[in-house]
Amino acid sequence: MKKILVATLCWMMSWGSLAAEVGGARVPDQVQLAGQGLVLNGAGVRTFLFMDMYVAALYLPSKQTSGAAALAEKGPRRIELHVLREAPSSRFLGAFRKGMEKNNSEQVLAALAPRLNAFEQLFKGVEDVAAGSVIAFDGVPGEGLRATLNGKELGRIAGDDFYRALLSIWLGEHPVQDDLKKRLLGG
Repeated sequence: MKKILVATLCWMMSWGSLAAEVGGARVPDQVQLAGQGLVLNGAGVRTFLFMDMYVAALYLPSKQTSGAAALAEKGPRRIELHVLREAPSSRFLGAFRKGMEKNNSEQVLAALAPRLNAFEQLFKGVEDVAAGSVIAFDGVPGEGLRATLNGKELGRIAGDDFYRALLSIWLGEHPVQDDLKKRLLGG
């Protein structure tokens, strides 16, 4: 009987570590990408005008505590957005563009312009992003960005530089929200 109780407690403790709850969204502690396991580096809530918009979760090959280190990471990376409030995709895209503009030089943005336009076209058929949706942006070394909505691939954008510029929205010197950056980096 004692063995069953111990086994049950161990199982319950391991089950609880499979996902974290952040802002009402359950985010896994680990994900697989490009044949590699990634760990949850951190997660936090993006607020806008006092409304919770989404939970962002950052996955890296190993824990990082600085934005520069996470942006320089050479392995696969993922940022997941667990949407808490329905919004038009145009609102997300406008915020993504603004975040990239705040965190990248004019030269970098000029070089990325055709790919940024292609990125925005990935969401062309998506009018509204419903609450409960999950947007994932995967960075695969040598390939670039892979975007999915609720597990369905929207498309890909070539270049590690593009993925790094996108990730700078949350981890750059001028992040979309300071406390969200801190939480993504384990704070």
